[in-house]
Amino acid sequence: MKNLRLREFSAVLSLFAAYSLLATPGKAQSTDTTTTTTTTTTTADNAASSEPQVLEKYVVTGSNIPMAADALAIPVATIGQAQIQESGVPGDTLDLLRKVAPNITGVGEENAQIATADTFGGAQVTVKGLTTLVLIDGRRVAFDPAEGTGGFEFVDLNMIPPAMIDHIDVVEDGASAIYGSDAIGGVINIVLKKNYNGWEAGAEYGFSTDQGHYAERSGYIVGGVSNDSTSITVATNYNEHNELYLSSRSYTNPIYGTYTFPGSIDVYNNLTGADNFYQLAPGVNAPPGGAQFSIDQLVANGTYIPETQAQQFATFNLANAETLIGYKKEFGAVVNVEHKIFGNKLEAFGNVIYSHSYTWSSLNAQPVVPYVEDPWVDVNVFGYPSSPPPAGTTFVPVTAPGNPFSQSWLDQNQSQPESGPGVADGSGFDVNARARFIQYPRLYQNDSDLYRIVGGLRGDITNDIHWEGAANVNRYTLYYTNPGLIDTNSLNDALSDGQINPFARTQAPDAFNGVVGTAFVNMLSTLQEYDFKVDGSLYELPGGDLGFAVGTQYIVEGLSATPDVNSLPNSSGTTQGWSNATTFQNFDASRNVLSYFGELNIPITGPKQNIPALYSLTVDGAMRYDDYSGAVGSTTNPQVNVGWEPYSDELKFRASVGKSFVAPQLFSLYGPQSAGSTDSITYNSIGGASNTAQFNQVSGANPLLQPSTSKDWSLGFVYTPKFAKGLSITIDYSQIQEKNIVSSVPAATIIQSVETLGTASPYAADVHFNSPTGPGVSGTGAISTHSPQQVYVIATNANLAGQNVNSTDIQIEYKLPTEFGRFDISSTWTWYNSYELQLIPSEPFYQYAGYASTNEGTLPKWRTYTTVDYKEAGWDAFVAMTWVDSVTDIGTGGDDQFGFEGVGSFTAFDAGIGYDFKHLHLGYGLNGVKITIGVNNAFDKQPPLAINAFPNTNADVATYDGAVGRMWYVQGSVKF
Repeated sequence: MKNLRLREFSAVLSLFAAYSLLATPGKAQSTDTTTTTTTTTTTADNAASSEPQVLEKYVVTGSNIPMAADALAIPVATIGQAQIQESGVPGDTLDLLRKVAPNITGVGEENAQIATADTFGGAQVTVKGLTTLVLIDGRRVAFDPAEGTGGFEFVDLNMIPPAMIDHIDVVEDGASAIYGSDAIGGVINIVLKKNYNGWEAGAEYGFSTDQGHYAERSGYIVGGVSNDSTSITVATNYNEHNELYLSSRSYTNPIYGTYTFPGSIDVYNNLTGADNFYQLAPGVNAPPGGAQFSIDQLVANGTYIPETQAQQFATFNLANAETLIGYKKEFGAVVNVEHKIFGNKLEAFGNVIYSHSYTWSSLNAQPVVPYVEDPWVDVNVFGYPSSPPPAGTTFVPVTAPGNPFSQSWLDQNQSQPESGPGVADGSGFDVNARARFIQYPRLYQNDSDLYRIVGGLRGDITNDIHWEGAANVNRYTLYYTNPGLIDTNSLNDALSDGQINPFARTQAPDAFNGVVGTAFVNMLSTLQEYDFKVDGSLYELPGGDLGFAVGTQYIVEGLSATPDVNSLPNSSGTTQGWSNATTFQNFDASRNVLSYFGELNIPITGPKQNIPALYSLTVDGAMRYDDYSGAVGSTTNPQVNVGWEPYSDELKFRASVGKSFVAPQLFSLYGPQSAGSTDSITYNSIGGASNTAQFNQVSGANPLLQPSTSKDWSLGFVYTPKFAKGLSITIDYSQIQEKNIVSSVPAATIIQSVETLGTASPYAADVHFNSPTGPGVSGTGAISTHSPQQVYVIATNANLAGQNVNSTDIQIEYKLPTEFGRFDISSTWTWYNSYELQLIPSEPFYQYAGYASTNEGTLPKWRTYTTVDYKEAGWDAFVAMTWVDSVTDIGTGGDDQFGFEGVGSFTAFDAGIGYDFKHLHLGYGLNGVKITIGVNNAFDKQPPLAINAFPNTNADVATYDGAVGRMWYVQGSVKF
């Protein structure tokens, strides 16, 4: 298959090379525009004219109507080639966006711990932490197939070849009236290079000076040819970085989060409710077998040492086998073509994207917690209807050679009466061997391919009215494999016959033959999009052209997942074959969406009218209707934008008000129920002790879900004073109120409520013991009096949550030419005035601005990115600063917030210097060479600790530009 792909790409390059012999020669260059589709020119460019220049009209991001890029009345930020190169991460689009745009957050390869299945190595991005639509050239991209197993719904930025990106537009406001679902937070439109003439090749190598030998490598080739009627642009790129383990950074080493490790047990007294931990004494590999001892005897003879819960939790360091950042390797290729069939009357366009991504991350070996089993324990302790236990249960028969515990002691002589507070299942000891076979860490391997083909026609009906129609077909496959899992049936056999001793620290070399295996899931996401629109100018009003756009769109989305048989759930909700592993189910669903949209741009006044205080006043109105198949139904979303220039184009005020929505995910609607583990949860027992543990969790779909909706408005201005040429000041304030967000009650909320209130908790019915359908809650303290392995939390989807986000975005730019060179200064700020979240309707809104939490991540009130760039005679030097305001760590957040630990501010500096050899005119192929040497995070700042909100990493490694530490890099490129 790989050879076939290589031959296909070689054939494309051969055709391209042949065509270049016929094309007009030229140096490597790309048009620097903000176009996404059709363009039309209103005036010729006349540099010598003293008249104001009328900018060319384009269909720009944020509108369907052709207009000048600065005519929009909504905030749109553009990230150009200079910012991309000077970021120091031009090969990673997510890292680029998170660095240069303070209002953008996301998660990529640093999601390499317990929640890795949320993204399967993909790169998710959001504006202001809200659902964000990601487009390529104004059209949709298939979602990552991770959704097919209950993961996040997102467009994977890893699958968009960075070498082909011309620039990125970010709409910092709701835009469903233009684009439909998912645009509540805004839109990120990635604009591809086109009309490119010549060739350029480049490479980058970066490395960290800290422990772990982290390094990044990337390379690209981009080129194009064109003549009067046809242009072809191609690009290919390669990116790779190695994995980084938690043990390689001081802030994640050591890190604790489990009671389960070799040589440890816990003993739960079903009669009294006491739960105690024990570890093998130093120098002891395993207790004596033969089923002849009590735990007191094993302690007395020096085999086991009693441990408190806190001691047990702080024994096993997870950092050694768990990744902080996962491994990534990408390859991508793009062909972008435009051909004028009959001039502007009829033009064909299209592009093909192929992208391949391979990622992997690592977790510690699978926790294996078999209990010592006999008929009395099965029925009276665990409450099973009979003995032996049901399929999928891991257990050690009392007769197993390695079992040290006598049957009479386990059963408490089968004569003890049922008594004691909170005891309802009879007498007996539940002894759990808390084993973990550290020779076999779990690997999460993700092999992905994206194929995206866009083709269409466009043309002019008249000089002022244009049309465009296109088809957009996407196919995204994700093949996930998970080596290092334990087959339950084989394990039970090995436990029974003594091949594996779960009480031992180490096992015999051949103990795991036939026991350890690999799970897999094959996932597929598809998108078919067909659109048609007509746009242009109807006629000229006194204030300017009356612009319009009308159109329709039809989308078919598909999503499927096929797991191996061992990953399917059994009747008790655990996996059919894998021990204590995540369950997956077969899933296959699709839906279609029919949409109609219209937009009208009305110039109320214009410069020619010379009206005092009304130099220019424009109103833009948009409306979109989306009709979803199934029970989701239809939704209509309007938006009105106003632009006002009171006295000249130096000062422009803009305002926007509208509605947006997010359609429920296919998996949330039609997916199966699945079982797995919660994140590490810290809760307070009724006795006042603080406990941290992972529990079993079952989640499920709801076919009656409705879209979440938002009301949003913004107000801002752009000031470009003529007395300070090159200065631009932009400030935009926005409010977004979203409700009916699809979510489930957090497991931490359920656990704490049930522990404190017992049967009076509103979530009492959402907790069961021993299995998802086992006995329910009988009183307070129900969580702390059970082993975490016995607790099952049930959480299903519903339209529950709401959030209100008030923020201000500020950008100051100053281009200052001097006789010594040109200085470009840019500073971008995001201020969260308020960021409120309501998890469930019965709770109030909680404030998260200025806090770090599990619910909302890190939300500093202020975050900034500032750059100073100097150019002169081929030299290009820059300094950049990232600053993140201090926050308070409140743990989970909401009504379960705890901790309230201060998290310090974060400041990181980047610097670089480059030289373009064309200024030396040396020839010998050096005229097109440019070299840059730089450093990111020059002072090796580490992310500040927030251990309550981020127990898996002790810090928010996605928000701060410090997960890796200091990174040196060198970039080189050549144009020819």
